[in-house]
Amino acid sequence: MNAAGQHMNDVIWISWQGHRRTQGICDFLSVDLHVLTSTKKSVARYLQLLYKTLRLIQTERPKVLMVQNPSIVLTSACVFLRPFYRYRLIVDAHNEAVQPYVHDNWAVRAASAYLLGKADLTIVTNSYLAETVSAAKGIAFVLPDRLPKIDGYNPINLSQQTFNIVLIATYADDEPIASIIDSAVVLQDRVTLYVTGDYSTLEEAYRQSLPSNIVFTGYLSNDDYWGYLKSADAVIDLTMMDNCLVCGAYEGVAAARPLVLSGNDATISYFSKGVVYTDNSSQDIRRAMLELIDKHEVLSEKMLELGKELPEAWRKKAENLQRLIRQWS
Repeated sequence: MNAAGQHMNDVIWISWQGHRRTQGICDFLSVDLHVLTSTKKSVARYLQLLYKTLRLIQTERPKVLMVQNPSIVLTSACVFLRPFYRYRLIVDAHNEAVQPYVHDNWAVRAASAYLLGKADLTIVTNSYLAETVSAAKGIAFVLPDRLPKIDGYNPINLSQQTFNIVLIATYADDEPIASIIDSAVVLQDRVTLYVTGDYSTLEEAYRQSLPSNIVFTGYLSNDDYWGYLKSADAVIDLTMMDNCLVCGAYEGVAAARPLVLSGNDATISYFSKGVVYTDNSSQDIRRAMLELIDKHEVLSEKMLELGKELPEAWRKKAENLQRLIRQWS
């Protein structure tokens, strides 16, 4: 049991991939999370996961079923099974499930809109995505990610001569990695950029051509990852997805570090202090980095304020969601 109250009986959450957002919500709501996995590939993987999902629903017989979308296949299956097992279906829809970006084609968009209208409730991270849910005749509930807790970290020795910025990178299609690196290269006398994540998708010749102020950390342990964030002067995490609240923004707030973020409406509204926004172009990212350096002290103070405000606001929203679920269970 935690601060949210008693364990929620007759409610389960099914996901086909682990995600910190999902775990954070389940922990607060005291909901059992079932992350189903498969070592198989392609069609065989889906068949195995669908079988595991069906067996779990048959065994648990939940009154309320919560699922994470993506996966669109999991969500579709649970919509199909709902009349047979008579559960309420709540879908936690990540950006890609509301406004497809990576898989942006008519079929995925049509399927996504259909599922938004079929769920009993669709959880989204911001009011702008909620409008899309409403347009699809669905019912939306706005709940951003919960700020992560930093349980431990390893202090990292960073450059003593320059301003140190950590770029949180997964090398996904929506990340303007090249533009960020180009901006830091121009500012090599003032900035050292530490790029996290698996850089194997970048050509080796390109990486070797970069100056020494661009440091690729590779994949980091959890303690080392938080060590970089806590040891740096600032954090940058950008996306070209519209109205996407990136995970790195929550992490930057948790680490109490000023941020450079993409200036979409949802981000400006939620991450309202201690942040410099950019339009994702190389020139404007460079301008944002310079502003970050010039206003670092003020931005740091504002970030500390934001770090105190967001957890309380999140708790109130999560408690409202909990009350709604209890009415159904």
